[in-house]
Amino acid sequence: MTDPETLFELGPKAVTLERLAPLVTKSVIADLFYFKVESWEKDPDVICRKITDGLGAGKLIVRSSALCEDSTTHSQAGRFLSIPNVDGGDPKRLIRAIERVVASYDGNPHDLVLVQPMIQKIVVSGVITTHDLRDGSPYYIFDYDDESGKTDTITSGSIVSKTLRIYREADFNLIESDRVRSWLEMVWELEAICGQCPLDIEFGQASDGTLYLFQARPIVVARNWNRAVMKRVATAQTHIHRFFRERSLPRPDVYGNRVILGIMPDWNPAEIIGVTPGHLAASLYGYLVTDEVWRTSRASMGYHHPAHQKLMVLIGGRPFIDVRCSFNSFLPVGLPPKTAEKLVNAWLERLDHHPELHDKVEFDIVPTVRDFNFHSCFSDRYHGLLSKTELAQYESALKNVTLRALLPNGTLDTALGSIQNLENSWKHTLFQGITLLDRAEALLRTGRDQGVFPFAVIARHAFIAEAFLRSAQQRGAWSGERFEAFKNSLVTVLSHMSNHFEAAFKDADLRPAFFERYGHLRPGTYDIQSPRYDQRKDLFQECFPGPVGTGADQPFELTSHEQANFRELLREYGYGEIEPGQLLDFARITAAGREHAKFIFTRNLSGALECFAQWGEAYDLSREDLSLISMYNLLKPLWNPVMEHSQSWFKKLADRAREELAFSRSLRLGYLIRDERDIDIIPVHRAEPNFITHQHIRGELVFLDSMVSHSRSLYGVIICIENADPGFDWIFTRGIAGLVTKFGGANSHMAIRCAELDLPAAIGCGEVIFERLKSAHMVDLDCNARQVRPEIAG
Repeated sequence: MTDPETLFELGPKAVTLERLAPLVTKSVIADLFYFKVESWEKDPDVICRKITDGLGAGKLIVRSSALCEDSTTHSQAGRFLSIPNVDGGDPKRLIRAIERVVASYDGNPHDLVLVQPMIQKIVVSGVITTHDLRDGSPYYIFDYDDESGKTDTITSGSIVSKTLRIYREADFNLIESDRVRSWLEMVWELEAICGQCPLDIEFGQASDGTLYLFQARPIVVARNWNRAVMKRVATAQTHIHRFFRERSLPRPDVYGNRVILGIMPDWNPAEIIGVTPGHLAASLYGYLVTDEVWRTSRASMGYHHPAHQKLMVLIGGRPFIDVRCSFNSFLPVGLPPKTAEKLVNAWLERLDHHPELHDKVEFDIVPTVRDFNFHSCFSDRYHGLLSKTELAQYESALKNVTLRALLPNGTLDTALGSIQNLENSWKHTLFQGITLLDRAEALLRTGRDQGVFPFAVIARHAFIAEAFLRSAQQRGAWSGERFEAFKNSLVTVLSHMSNHFEAAFKDADLRPAFFERYGHLRPGTYDIQSPRYDQRKDLFQECFPGPVGTGADQPFELTSHEQANFRELLREYGYGEIEPGQLLDFARITAAGREHAKFIFTRNLSGALECFAQWGEAYDLSREDLSLISMYNLLKPLWNPVMEHSQSWFKKLADRAREELAFSRSLRLGYLIRDERDIDIIPVHRAEPNFITHQHIRGELVFLDSMVSHSRSLYGVIICIENADPGFDWIFTRGIAGLVTKFGGANSHMAIRCAELDLPAAIGCGEVIFERLKSAHMVDLDCNARQVRPEIAG
């Protein structure tokens, strides 16, 4: 293609590289030789001699360069074969490699075959796109492998790659890595040559730092992009920088001289409501949890109270936890301000230097409990931070918080009682005879005060129990296997539900009772669009529940040796009045209580969502419309009547929010914002899936391996495969509904193919998510909210 801004013409791979070779200075294009298929078929021996004469007898790579690979409408990236490490001195092997590449073509005699020397000692290989593939937002996307030493791992999706996003207008001086600077300079040169045509670039870097250009093709999905995105993102970037600076200023009752924002620490909004939730889910989560309950519940247990502070902030519709506020709520009450300031700053500094711990802060950064490993962990992580007197004060205050939690007749008993009261009074809190909005408000208010608050207290106690049992293992009081055996013996409401699901699956007469107890559950707890169990006609269709078992059949008891070990640790840390059995009972009660409390308060939440849905029907508001309107706007008619046509007013709110969310998805923000640099230069966590399209689908999940029969019907299912291998392209001819892969980056073959086909996908989920999904029967793939999860448990 010829871009209007340049005379340089991009063509088939071989032709493009030949034309670029004399023009590039920031990269090297290896010597090349190419020929048409028709020439090969006429006289392969002549072609082989020309290859040997031109490129020598060393290691070669025979590459596809079909005419349809890099057209203006289809990239076909990775569709055809390339054969690396071909012995150029062995004519038979060379012929066999070329024949294999030609055989992978569609039969066009004018297709080209490209042969180049095989570049040795590659230390980095990758793909760079000059804009985000999904919508053209102005970010350079670097998807690279610096571990395997291979040149095709990104396009084949055969590993979990590393990804870096850089805002196109970012200050070049913010880039600390010399190699990333060299990559960016290579890209800038190619953009200048190609007239700013959006590019998809394949490259490799040798051990001596030399950059080799393997391909530069146009991004074919660019024709679908909204050209106004770049200007809007530029404006948003300015506002985000200012917000972060202002958020970093001193705040009342908050210690620490800086702020860090993350989507995974503490109450973990990314997991609960998604990375880009609708306004209703975000406002509900704020009202129920992150506005007040997160801090008041901890204050009731003896932790510092950062009064009036909200834990969650929204940036471009994306929820972030203010980690500074979170860390403040883990300080034991009564510390001298100087000590509190030192601790919070040290915790923030550790997270800054260890961003991989962003979802593990309560175990690996902040000591929220004085467990059996407190001394060694604090010394290892924060040696010399506090004076002897300050450390003694801190340890004493933390011990007081810990003892308050462990001893009976405290906040745990009160919280468990509150949950029981809420459960007992459920039928009396349905608030019959009042308006649907009044009922929704009452359900949410009682759910927060009588459900979420005690749940937060119980969950904090459960964490304390977990910390003690982990530290006991680390100190050798029991083995890891015994610790796991104990956890497997726990009986929770989820264990009971599994049994009841099994029974109802086998006996349809038991299903009404199942729905009465569990019908309020939905895969997306805060998502009004997510159907409840009692709304799912297919809940029991073609399901194959796992084996029944609650652990109660094999009660866990400490051995006498383990009891002695635990007792010694308890005495060492000044908890001699607590018996080992009491500690395990505490763990059992809190684990079961946490799940039960969540089960009970979500009944109120689910009921409120259904009230909103029923109310919306009268105004012709769909569940999707309602998901885009905050709870405060939905409840506005209760205290401030809408002084215009109500249906029109709410429709306008939904339409505006829909536009805002569509734009917010063009912003690329990382999991952790440690300083302003992270707003423009964004390393992507390895386990973050790359979501393609903005669609939301649910369906049967089918796992495929390389041995699966192609004759199997896959129409309408979501395919789950290990890696984004081009050999799986046949699945796109079978009418599949979506795709989930374990490996593969934002620029992998499957990502590009799904973007072209507008097929919803989660590419590169990582091991933990993938293994959980692989064993599921149904999956919920929400590319909008950037979530992929099993549909039903049981």
